[in-house]
Amino acid sequence: MKLDRKRNFSQITPLQIAVLYALISWMWILFSDRFLALITKDQQTLLRYSMVKGGFFVLMTSLLLYYLIQSGYQSLQKTQRRLRKDREILERYRLLADEVLDIIIFIRPDGQIIDVNEAAVRRYGYTREELTNMPIRKLRLTEERTPSPDCSENTPPGTQFELQHVCKDGSVFPIDISSKGAIYNGEPIIVNLIRDVSKRKEAEAQVWLAKERAQVTLKSIGDGVITTDVRARVDYVNPVAEDLTGWSNTEALGFPLEQIFNIVDEETGRAVENPITRCLRDGRVVNIANHTALISKNGGTISIEDSAAPIRDRDNTII
Repeated sequence: MKLDRKRNFSQITPLQIAVLYALISWMWILFSDRFLALITKDQQTLLRYSMVKGGFFVLMTSLLLYYLIQSGYQSLQKTQRRLRKDREILERYRLLADEVLDIIIFIRPDGQIIDVNEAAVRRYGYTREELTNMPIRKLRLTEERTPSPDCSENTPPGTQFELQHVCKDGSVFPIDISSKGAIYNGEPIIVNLIRDVSKRKEAEAQVWLAKERAQVTLKSIGDGVITTDVRARVDYVNPVAEDLTGWSNTEALGFPLEQIFNIVDEETGRAVENPITRCLRDGRVVNIANHTALISKNGGTISIEDSAAPIRDRDNTII
Protein backbone atom coordinates (compact mmCIF):
# COMPACT_ATOMS: atom_id res chain seq x y z
CA MET A 1 0.00 0.00 0.00
CA LYS A 2 1.39 3.38 -1.03
CA LEU A 3 0.92 6.36 1.26
CA ASP A 4 0.63 9.90 -0.07
CA ARG A 5 3.26 11.94 1.79
CA LYS A 6 2.06 15.28 0.45
CA ARG A 7 0.32 17.43 3.02
CA ASN A 8 -2.32 20.00 2.16
CA PHE A 9 -1.41 22.88 4.46
CA SER A 10 -4.77 24.56 3.83
CA GLN A 11 -6.33 21.77 5.89
CA ILE A 12 -4.18 22.40 8.99
CA THR A 13 -6.22 23.64 11.96
CA PRO A 14 -5.27 26.75 14.02
CA LEU A 15 -4.37 24.49 16.97
CA GLN A 16 -2.01 22.47 14.79
CA ILE A 17 -0.37 25.69 13.56
CA ALA A 18 0.14 26.92 17.14
CA VAL A 19 1.58 23.58 18.28
CA LEU A 20 3.88 23.44 15.24
CA TYR A 21 5.09 27.01 15.84
CA ALA A 22 5.75 26.35 19.52
CA LEU A 23 7.67 23.16 18.75
CA ILE A 24 9.84 24.73 16.06
CA SER A 25 10.53 27.80 18.26
CA TRP A 26 11.51 25.72 21.27
CA MET A 27 13.81 23.50 19.20
CA TRP A 28 15.39 26.57 17.52
CA ILE A 29 16.07 28.33 20.79
CA LEU A 30 17.42 25.20 22.47
CA PHE A 31 19.78 24.01 19.75
CA SER A 32 20.82 27.38 18.27
CA ASP A 33 21.94 28.76 21.66
CA ARG A 34 23.95 25.63 22.37
CA PHE A 35 25.51 25.77 18.91
CA LEU A 36 26.56 29.43 19.37
CA ALA A 37 28.04 28.60 22.77
CA LEU A 38 30.21 25.93 21.12
CA ILE A 39 31.61 28.09 18.32
CA THR A 40 32.48 31.25 20.35
CA LYS A 41 33.00 32.49 23.88
CA ASP A 42 33.35 36.15 23.00
CA GLN A 43 30.33 38.08 24.27
CA GLN A 44 30.35 40.66 21.43
CA THR A 45 30.53 37.99 18.76
CA LEU A 46 27.91 35.93 20.57
CA LEU A 47 25.59 38.98 20.66
CA ARG A 48 25.98 39.59 16.92
CA TYR A 49 25.32 35.94 16.13
CA SER A 50 22.26 35.99 18.37
CA MET A 51 20.86 38.99 16.48
CA VAL A 52 21.45 37.25 13.13
CA LYS A 53 19.89 34.08 14.51
CA GLY A 54 16.84 35.99 15.73
CA GLY A 55 16.44 37.78 12.40
CA PHE A 56 16.72 34.49 10.51
CA PHE A 57 14.13 32.92 12.78
CA VAL A 58 11.73 35.83 12.23
CA LEU A 59 12.26 35.61 8.45
CA MET A 60 11.62 31.86 8.32
CA THR A 61 8.56 31.98 10.55
CA SER A 62 7.22 34.94 8.55
CA LEU A 63 7.57 32.94 5.32
CA LEU A 64 5.89 29.95 6.93
CA LEU A 65 3.08 32.12 8.27
CA TYR A 66 2.64 33.75 4.86
CA TYR A 67 2.40 30.35 3.18
CA LEU A 68 -0.18 29.11 5.66
CA ILE A 69 -2.27 32.28 5.39
CA GLN A 70 -2.04 32.25 1.58
CA SER A 71 -3.04 28.58 1.45
CA GLY A 72 -6.01 29.23 3.73
CA TYR A 73 -7.05 32.25 1.69
CA GLN A 74 -6.90 30.30 -1.58
CA SER A 75 -8.85 27.45 -0.01
CA LEU A 76 -11.47 29.94 1.20
CA GLN A 77 -11.75 31.48 -2.28
CA LYS A 78 -12.09 28.03 -3.83
CA THR A 79 -14.82 27.13 -1.37
CA GLN A 80 -16.65 30.40 -2.05
CA ARG A 81 -16.48 29.79 -5.81
CA ARG A 82 -17.84 26.28 -5.31
CA LEU A 83 -20.65 27.59 -3.12
CA ARG A 84 -21.56 30.24 -5.70
CA LYS A 85 -21.63 27.56 -8.38
CA ASP A 86 -23.79 25.32 -6.19
CA ARG A 87 -26.20 28.19 -5.54
CA GLU A 88 -26.39 28.95 -9.26
CA ILE A 89 -27.10 25.30 -10.00
CA LEU A 90 -29.75 25.11 -7.28
CA GLU A 91 -31.30 28.35 -8.54
CA ARG A 92 -31.49 26.91 -12.04
CA TYR A 93 -33.05 23.77 -10.55
CA ARG A 94 -35.59 25.95 -8.76
CA LEU A 95 -36.46 27.99 -11.86
CA LEU A 96 -36.94 24.83 -13.88
CA ALA A 97 -38.75 23.07 -11.05
CA ASP A 98 -41.36 25.82 -10.71
CA GLU A 99 -42.30 25.31 -14.38
CA VAL A 100 -42.77 21.57 -13.94
CA LEU A 101 -46.22 20.18 -13.15
CA ASP A 102 -44.76 17.31 -11.12
CA ILE A 103 -43.73 17.78 -7.50
CA ILE A 104 -40.02 18.35 -6.87
CA ILE A 105 -38.52 18.25 -3.37
CA PHE A 106 -34.87 18.87 -2.43
CA ILE A 107 -33.81 17.03 0.73
CA ARG A 108 -30.65 16.37 2.75
CA PRO A 109 -29.40 12.80 3.24
CA ASP A 110 -30.97 12.81 6.73
CA GLY A 111 -34.41 13.45 5.18
CA GLN A 112 -34.77 17.16 6.04
CA ILE A 113 -36.48 19.13 3.26
CA ILE A 114 -34.34 21.96 1.85
CA ASP A 115 -36.60 23.38 -0.85
CA VAL A 116 -39.70 22.55 -2.91
CA ASN A 117 -41.30 23.78 -6.12
CA GLU A 118 -44.68 25.47 -6.52
CA ALA A 119 -46.37 22.20 -7.50
CA ALA A 120 -45.49 20.79 -4.07
CA VAL A 121 -46.94 23.84 -2.33
CA ARG A 122 -50.19 23.51 -4.29
CA ARG A 123 -50.56 19.76 -3.87
CA TYR A 124 -49.67 19.34 -0.20
CA GLY A 125 -51.40 22.51 1.00
CA TYR A 126 -48.43 23.67 3.10
CA THR A 127 -46.58 26.94 2.57
CA ARG A 128 -43.02 26.77 1.26
CA GLU A 129 -41.76 27.80 4.71
CA GLU A 130 -43.72 25.00 6.39
CA LEU A 131 -42.42 22.39 3.96
CA THR A 132 -38.79 23.50 4.32
CA ASN A 133 -39.02 23.12 8.10
CA MET A 134 -40.16 19.50 8.18
CA PRO A 135 -38.62 16.10 7.40
CA ILE A 136 -39.80 14.25 4.31
CA ARG A 137 -41.17 11.43 6.47
CA LYS A 138 -43.90 13.78 7.74
CA LEU A 139 -45.49 13.60 4.29
CA ARG A 140 -45.85 9.83 4.57
CA LEU A 141 -48.74 7.93 6.10
CA THR A 142 -48.09 7.22 9.78
CA GLU A 143 -49.77 3.81 9.32
CA GLU A 144 -46.97 2.65 7.02
CA ARG A 145 -44.40 0.71 9.07
CA THR A 146 -41.89 0.09 6.28
CA PRO A 147 -38.68 2.18 6.37
CA SER A 148 -39.00 5.39 4.40
CA PRO A 149 -37.25 5.20 1.00
CA ASP A 150 -37.76 8.94 0.38
CA CYS A 151 -34.15 9.79 1.25
CA SER A 152 -30.66 8.40 0.78
CA GLU A 153 -30.46 6.93 4.27
CA ASN A 154 -32.67 4.09 3.04
CA THR A 155 -32.50 4.10 -0.74
CA PRO A 156 -29.58 5.05 -3.01
CA PRO A 157 -30.23 7.89 -5.49
CA GLY A 158 -31.37 6.94 -8.96
CA THR A 159 -34.10 4.54 -7.82
CA GLN A 160 -37.84 4.68 -8.40
CA PHE A 161 -40.67 3.44 -6.18
CA GLU A 162 -44.32 3.92 -5.26
CA LEU A 163 -45.64 5.35 -1.98
CA GLN A 164 -48.58 7.24 -0.56
CA HIS A 165 -48.26 10.82 0.67
CA VAL A 166 -50.61 12.77 2.91
CA CYS A 167 -51.57 16.44 2.50
CA LYS A 168 -51.99 19.07 5.20
CA ASP A 169 -55.77 18.49 5.23
CA GLY A 170 -55.28 14.75 5.78
CA SER A 171 -56.14 13.61 2.26
CA VAL A 172 -53.95 10.85 0.83
CA PHE A 173 -52.80 10.33 -2.76
CA PRO A 174 -50.60 7.69 -4.46
CA ILE A 175 -47.27 8.78 -5.92
CA ASP A 176 -44.30 7.61 -7.97
CA ILE A 177 -40.93 8.87 -6.70
CA SER A 178 -37.74 9.07 -8.75
CA SER A 179 -34.66 10.18 -6.78
CA LYS A 180 -31.43 11.70 -8.09
CA GLY A 181 -28.26 12.80 -6.29
CA ALA A 182 -26.95 16.38 -6.47
CA ILE A 183 -24.50 18.69 -4.61
CA TYR A 184 -25.46 21.83 -2.67
CA ASN A 185 -23.07 23.90 -0.50
CA GLY A 186 -20.50 21.20 -1.08
CA GLU A 187 -22.75 18.60 0.54
CA PRO A 188 -24.74 15.80 -1.14
CA ILE A 189 -28.51 16.24 -1.44
CA ILE A 190 -31.33 14.22 -2.98
CA VAL A 191 -33.71 15.61 -5.60
CA ASN A 192 -37.05 13.78 -5.48
CA LEU A 193 -39.28 13.97 -8.55
CA ILE A 194 -42.76 13.04 -7.35
CA ARG A 195 -45.69 12.33 -9.65
CA ASP A 196 -49.30 12.17 -8.49
CA VAL A 197 -50.60 8.91 -9.99
CA SER A 198 -54.17 9.15 -8.68
CA LYS A 199 -55.68 9.28 -12.18
CA ARG A 200 -53.50 6.41 -13.37
CA LYS A 201 -54.54 4.29 -10.39
CA GLU A 202 -58.20 5.07 -11.07
CA ALA A 203 -57.76 4.09 -14.71
CA GLU A 204 -56.01 0.86 -13.70
CA ALA A 205 -58.85 0.08 -11.31
CA GLN A 206 -61.41 0.67 -14.08
CA VAL A 207 -59.47 -1.58 -16.48
CA TRP A 208 -59.22 -4.29 -13.82
CA LEU A 209 -62.95 -4.01 -13.09
CA ALA A 210 -63.81 -4.20 -16.79
CA LYS A 211 -61.58 -7.26 -17.15
CA GLU A 212 -63.21 -8.92 -14.15
CA ARG A 213 -66.67 -8.22 -15.56
CA ALA A 214 -65.63 -9.65 -18.93
CA GLN A 215 -64.23 -12.78 -17.26
CA VAL A 216 -67.39 -13.28 -15.24
CA THR A 217 -69.53 -12.76 -18.35
CA LEU A 218 -67.47 -15.19 -20.44
CA LYS A 219 -67.68 -17.82 -17.71
CA SER A 220 -71.42 -17.32 -17.25
CA ILE A 221 -72.76 -17.33 -20.82
CA GLY A 222 -74.06 -20.52 -22.40
CA ASP A 223 -71.94 -20.32 -25.57
CA GLY A 224 -68.40 -21.52 -25.94
CA VAL A 225 -65.86 -18.71 -26.41
CA ILE A 226 -62.27 -19.01 -27.65
CA THR A 227 -59.95 -16.02 -28.15
CA THR A 228 -56.65 -15.97 -30.04
CA ASP A 229 -53.81 -13.63 -30.88
CA VAL A 230 -53.19 -12.32 -34.40
CA ARG A 231 -51.35 -15.55 -35.26
CA ALA A 232 -54.48 -17.56 -34.42
CA ARG A 233 -52.88 -19.08 -31.33
CA VAL A 234 -55.25 -19.69 -28.43
CA ASP A 235 -55.00 -17.41 -25.39
CA TYR A 236 -58.37 -18.10 -23.69
CA VAL A 237 -61.00 -20.85 -23.56
CA ASN A 238 -64.12 -20.34 -21.44
CA PRO A 239 -65.70 -23.24 -19.46
CA VAL A 240 -68.34 -24.03 -22.11
CA ALA A 241 -65.69 -24.19 -24.84
CA GLU A 242 -63.64 -26.45 -22.55
CA ASP A 243 -66.58 -28.90 -22.42
CA LEU A 244 -67.16 -28.74 -26.18
CA THR A 245 -63.53 -29.11 -27.30
CA GLY A 246 -62.26 -31.34 -24.51
CA TRP A 247 -59.33 -28.94 -23.97
CA SER A 248 -58.89 -27.08 -20.70
CA ASN A 249 -57.89 -23.42 -20.81
CA THR A 250 -54.46 -24.25 -19.39
CA GLU A 251 -53.86 -27.03 -21.93
CA ALA A 252 -54.99 -24.96 -24.93
CA LEU A 253 -52.89 -21.84 -24.28
CA GLY A 254 -50.46 -21.17 -27.12
CA PHE A 255 -51.72 -23.93 -29.42
CA PRO A 256 -52.89 -23.17 -33.00
CA LEU A 257 -56.65 -22.71 -33.12
CA GLU A 258 -57.04 -25.45 -35.78
CA GLN A 259 -55.73 -27.99 -33.27
CA ILE A 260 -58.18 -26.95 -30.55
CA PHE A 261 -61.12 -25.97 -32.74
CA ASN A 262 -61.11 -28.81 -35.29
CA ILE A 263 -64.17 -28.37 -37.55
CA VAL A 264 -65.35 -30.44 -40.52
CA ASP A 265 -68.28 -30.62 -42.92
CA GLU A 266 -70.96 -32.60 -41.14
CA GLU A 267 -71.98 -34.53 -44.28
CA THR A 268 -68.66 -35.15 -46.03
CA GLY A 269 -66.25 -35.12 -43.07
CA ARG A 270 -63.90 -32.85 -44.95
CA ALA A 271 -62.02 -30.06 -43.15
CA VAL A 272 -63.74 -26.66 -43.23
CA GLU A 273 -61.88 -23.36 -43.50
CA ASN A 274 -61.47 -21.97 -40.02
CA PRO A 275 -63.46 -18.73 -39.68
CA ILE A 276 -60.63 -17.14 -37.63
CA THR A 277 -58.33 -17.27 -40.66
CA ARG A 278 -60.81 -15.36 -42.81
CA CYS A 279 -61.65 -12.99 -39.93
CA LEU A 280 -58.00 -12.02 -39.50
CA ARG A 281 -57.54 -11.68 -43.25
CA ASP A 282 -60.71 -9.65 -43.98
CA GLY A 283 -61.01 -7.83 -40.65
CA ARG A 284 -64.75 -8.50 -40.29
CA VAL A 285 -67.22 -10.85 -38.61
CA VAL A 286 -67.29 -14.28 -40.28
CA ASN A 287 -69.89 -17.05 -39.83
CA ILE A 288 -69.25 -20.68 -40.72
CA ALA A 289 -71.43 -22.58 -43.16
CA ASN A 290 -74.34 -24.71 -42.04
CA HIS A 291 -73.85 -28.39 -41.27
CA THR A 292 -70.50 -27.87 -39.56
CA ALA A 293 -69.31 -30.21 -36.84
CA LEU A 294 -66.65 -29.85 -34.13
CA ILE A 295 -64.42 -32.83 -33.45
CA SER A 296 -63.48 -32.78 -29.76
CA LYS A 297 -60.20 -33.90 -28.23
CA ASN A 298 -61.58 -37.37 -27.43
CA GLY A 299 -62.86 -37.82 -31.01
CA GLY A 300 -66.52 -37.01 -30.42
CA THR A 301 -68.48 -35.03 -33.03
CA ILE A 302 -70.77 -32.11 -32.10
CA SER A 303 -72.92 -30.08 -34.50
CA ILE A 304 -72.22 -26.38 -33.95
CA GLU A 305 -72.91 -22.89 -35.12
CA ASP A 306 -69.99 -20.46 -35.00
CA SER A 307 -68.97 -16.89 -35.74
CA ALA A 308 -65.60 -15.13 -35.51
CA ALA A 309 -65.25 -11.40 -34.78
CA PRO A 310 -62.09 -9.27 -34.68
CA ILE A 311 -61.08 -7.38 -31.53
CA ARG A 312 -59.34 -4.06 -32.20
CA ASP A 313 -57.17 -1.76 -30.12
CA ARG A 314 -57.53 2.02 -29.85
CA ASP A 315 -55.65 2.45 -33.13
CA ASN A 316 -58.18 0.18 -34.88
CA THR A 317 -55.55 -2.54 -35.27
CA ILE A 318 -56.75 -6.14 -34.94
CA ILE A 319 -55.30 -7.74 -31.84
